Amino acid sequence: MAKKAAERKYPVISIPGGFPPRASMPFLLVPLLLSIGKHQIPAPNLVQIEGAVETLKQINSVCGKDSPSSVNPAKMLAEKLKGRIPVILGSPEGSDIAAFRWKTQFSENTKVTSLYDTFPEMDHNEIVNLSDPNEGKKGFSVVLLRDSAESERMQKRIDITKKTDRAVNIRDRGGLVDGRFKTFNAYYLCALRATM
Repeated sequence: MAKKAAERKYPVISIPGGFPPRASMPFLLVPLLLSIGKHQIPAPNLVQIEGAVETLKQINSVCGKDSPSSVNPAKMLAEKLKGRIPVILGSPEGSDIAAFRWKTQFSENTKVTSLYDTFPEMDHNEIVNLSDPNEGKKGFSVVLLRDSAESERMQKRIDITKKTDRAVNIRDRGGLVDGRFKTFNAYYLCALRATM
């Protein structure tokens, strides 16, 4: 098909193979946005695209497979979650969607049962369960996904809840958690499960 398109002088955008569809998204999205921009539809902000690429490079340098476990937050968290049921908690002020996506990555990629909830609803539905010392024996590990967009009130609510739970507190550091960190963490947890 690419050969016929080239013969007819149609543009051809080649996408590298070997990736599952969800991992191919950047390869599909950026050319599409640039193509739209060439056809007088408002062009994408190239500075934002370049910034996203730079952020992904930084995340890869910190969380990539060549980064040692002693400095790799994705590998460290995978060790803490090994053999446990992750309970991913976010807030509707910036981290709820990322928390839900992380939960689905555990299910889809790692084949680990995981749970997801959001503040403030979590404080009504799960607070007693998760603060019970016997819950830890059942294998739950709470991961709080924090975001710099949280209001002061939400920050206080989460900080108070944190005192009642044995939670791993994850702060979104310029996209680190909200980006590829989750994918790396799910990958490393999958690798650890294979060695259990």
